[in-house]
Amino acid sequence: LINGEHYGAPTDVPWGIRYAHPAADVPSPDIAYHAGGLYEIVLALGVAAVVFALRNRLSRPGAVLWSVIALYSAGRFVMFFYRVDSEPLALGLDTSQWLSLLLVAVALAGLFTGPVLRRLRGGAPALMLVIFLPAVLGGCTDGEEGRATKTPDAPPAAGSLAEDPGPVHIHGLGVDPKDRALLIASHTGLYRARGAQAPQRVGSYQDTMAFEVVGPNRFLGSGHPDVRADLPPYLGLIESRDGGRTWKPRSLQGEADFHLLEADGRRMYGYGSNFETRTEQLLASRDGGRTWAERRTPEPLLSLALDPADPRHLVASGRTALHVSRDGGRRWRKAPGAPGLLAWCDSRRLFAIDDQGAVTTRSQGGKGWQATGTVGGAPAAFECGGGGGGRLLAALHDGAVKQSTNGGVTWRVLTPPG
Repeated sequence: LINGEHYGAPTDVPWGIRYAHPAADVPSPDIAYHAGGLYEIVLALGVAAVVFALRNRLSRPGAVLWSVIALYSAGRFVMFFYRVDSEPLALGLDTSQWLSLLLVAVALAGLFTGPVLRRLRGGAPALMLVIFLPAVLGGCTDGEEGRATKTPDAPPAAGSLAEDPGPVHIHGLGVDPKDRALLIASHTGLYRARGAQAPQRVGSYQDTMAFEVVGPNRFLGSGHPDVRADLPPYLGLIESRDGGRTWKPRSLQGEADFHLLEADGRRMYGYGSNFETRTEQLLASRDGGRTWAERRTPEPLLSLALDPADPRHLVASGRTALHVSRDGGRRWRKAPGAPGLLAWCDSRRLFAIDDQGAVTTRSQGGKGWQATGTVGGAPAAFECGGGGGGRLLAALHDGAVKQSTNGGVTWRVLTPPG
């Protein structure tokens, strides 16, 4: 329970647990999950209470043991509707659920067919059953991570995941040049929407943190794997060439988790946390993300923007100020303007949006920032919308995604709040 092992699907029930520590096994510290460890504790206490209350009525030899097995197995059957670390088997049930049903049947037979344990010489078979029962009911896990080995893009087993919650906590936005579809990268995966269509899931429940569109159906990203995938908790730099349906590692798997990602051709910048040290770092690559060099930052970063005309020219927003670098992040100086999320759609204008949703812009060579409009709420993500320097996308913390085609003066809703 403490380390977040055996977590289930994201949930908003009052007893869902959010694991804030960065070393926890869950994909994200910002989402509450069904906690298998908590349910195991409740189940064990419940079984103990029932059997203790009935102990004087269970006079037949072996009755207490068979009662524990029956109750525990029945509880595990229910529990695995909320846990996702056991392989699907048949009829919408996973391996642990079928084993639980089998052991319920065995226990009921033991209870109602006579003092079976009394006939077992030396009690050794009963002792072996007690020893191995937790392992049998624990599901087919892979040992070190304590969860099942699954294909990242396998569909959820019926009943093993809650109804798709849609995009939760949006991290990134983009437009696919192939069909002009809106792309929404979130804690619960990547979603695609066209026109008035509601966002549709693309691929697995991968926690997609940093996200960048680099070509038709070709995306870069980072974050944490689907809860059912046999992958390290930090994905490093990953790439999709089929519109987000599948992802392949490019570099730093198990080593880095980028929260910000900017790319222009073969030059890339990623800002996030190092798995070993849990410290924030800015990395730069000149070979398409295959190798990286560390760069210093003036303070922890909230946003990063890359000059479309010069990939060595960066503007970064920290918590207290804006900063600019003209040598690929080697040296920084403070820049005018207030902290916020940044979008650099063409070399002529840089856009920013503050934590209240106010949009400002600064022209190339201009003396200061000019207010243009407001998006109507605190932003969770801010990005260029493609097709022109005045087209912008913004996601709010309530899940709404809005678009402006006139540089942030007016906005219209593309997808409503979740």
